[in-house]
Amino acid sequence: HGGRSLMAHELDPNQAHYEKVVHLLESERYDLAEAELREGLRSAPDEADFHALLANCLLLQGKPSLALEPESTGVHLIHAQILTRLRRASEAEAALIESLRCFPLNTDALAVYAHLMHDHGQFDKALKLIDRALQIEPNDAGLHVLRGDVLRSLGRDREANASHAKGIGQDPDSQGGLIYSAVRLLETGHPFQAREQVIEALRRDPGNKDLREFAEQVDRACRVPLIPAYFAGVVLGKLPGGWLALWGLWFLSVNFAPAGVRESAWFPFYYWGYIGFAVYTWLAIPFGKFWVMAFPPKFDSR
Repeated sequence: HGGRSLMAHELDPNQAHYEKVVHLLESERYDLAEAELREGLRSAPDEADFHALLANCLLLQGKPSLALEPESTGVHLIHAQILTRLRRASEAEAALIESLRCFPLNTDALAVYAHLMHDHGQFDKALKLIDRALQIEPNDAGLHVLRGDVLRSLGRDREANASHAKGIGQDPDSQGGLIYSAVRLLETGHPFQAREQVIEALRRDPGNKDLREFAEQVDRACRVPLIPAYFAGVVLGKLPGGWLALWGLWFLSVNFAPAGVRESAWFPFYYWGYIGFAVYTWLAIPFGKFWVMAFPPKFDSR
């Protein structure tokens, strides 16, 4: 989604310490997170982001009177992101609304809000939030990629492709650019090039579970036993009915082929070969999962 995480974007001075704090917050171990933050602030007392995280931690513990800068848009935004990860969507939305009340032009808050709405199926609302953010930052590549994702969910594929292309054109080497490029390559019959792109994206963000699942999907398309099923899917995806067209073509060829063709010596080979291939494509998904379990991909070895 274009890497629109405020926490990942702004907090960089002590990444290992920060990640430990976030893990503690996500695990709802607020007392330990507070202790870690106070220790970090002893060595970096002017680090504004750690102050914001501490304020958020205190809010989560029900200590609002101790929270620093309650009118800070950043505090409420970080609060919303952590609540989102904890799947407390309604509370996260309230925190985002409060963040935007403090600073209505905060495009990071608008993008996080749009993500939240998109993840919960409110695509029209997500699109309005993104368009509002793009009025403020019209050249933000991540916002254009996110807009493309929402448009695709709305079934407006042509507009989605245009938004994605605009975002990627502005920042082709971004994380969002690599992922979008991998998706397009996979859709157009270039699985090995897609694999290269997604491996690079995974190298940059190795802890992203969704990205790793996508990488495994791309990798399956590159496995020799599964390549025919993948290319069949690419072709059939362009036909009305998708995979149903595979059986439809078989039905038409068997029942409406000229008598001379059906009585030829090679027709039984075609008949059973076609059925065999159709069954193979049906079994390819479960077989692919078994194959990957037996021979797992080695993304981390690159």
